[in-house]
Amino acid sequence: MNKIEVGQRIENIRRHLGENQSQFGEHFNINKGSVSRWENGKTLPSADKLKNIADLANVSVNYLLYGNHLTVKETQQLLNKRESGQEVSATEKQQINEILLDTWGTVQKQMNNSQRVHGKRINKQLEIIKKNPIDPFNIETLANFLELLNRIRSHGTQKQQLDLEELIYNLNQISAGKKPYTSDNKSQLQKATLDLAKSFPINLKHKALFNNN
Repeated sequence: MNKIEVGQRIENIRRHLGENQSQFGEHFNINKGSVSRWENGKTLPSADKLKNIADLANVSVNYLLYGNHLTVKETQQLLNKRESGQEVSATEKQQINEILLDTWGTVQKQMNNSQRVHGKRINKQLEIIKKNPIDPFNIETLANFLELLNRIRSHGTQKQQLDLEELIYNLNQISAGKKPYTSDNKSQLQKATLDLAKSFPINLKHKALFNNN
């Protein structure tokens, strides 16, 4: 049993419930400091509180202590059974909840890591802007770019989003000197730009990507 991993599973349950540490602690008549010590792996809940946490999330105490040890095949079979509407036992319901909690926790961790990394990049750029204020022309260019980005995010297809992301990535790599600018790159960038532009709807009879309404 790994106390840190037990704490992570408890934290996943709390966050999945949408509760802060104080709210979560109210279920067990404890303060947020005690919940924090659980989640940090400094202390373990008592046996009765482990049972209460498990019941709250409809998982097993064994899962809280030792994690999910289902094989990939067993996991897929359980999820297929659930998706097909077949009747599942109480134990299987717990196992499905455990699978979903693990998946949710992994996704949240990846998102948090990504936000930290990209947050640092954004803060670095903001520092540069603070030292070198943007002139009106630059502000207009930035506004146009953000407007395009948000329109594609809001109304564009997944392919359009990926195409724009790839185009920006390649331009950034070249401008940073991480990728050589060759005649082949020039042709690829021109084609990528044209293909992306051609994918935008321009027929006024349809809701255009660039329609302000």
